[in-house]
Amino acid sequence: MVVATILVLMMMMMTMMMMMMMMMMMMMMMMTAVVVMMMMM
Repeated sequence: MVVATILVLMMMMMTMMMMMMMMMMMMMMMMTAVVVMMMMM
């Protein structure tokens, strides 16, 4: 019982970390795109 709960918690933490990483990547890509557009102008 306890082990199962710990496993679920770990899975949730991993998913949250993955989502955070994805968000950071998207933000970085958007920032780079904006910079490129500014340079092109």
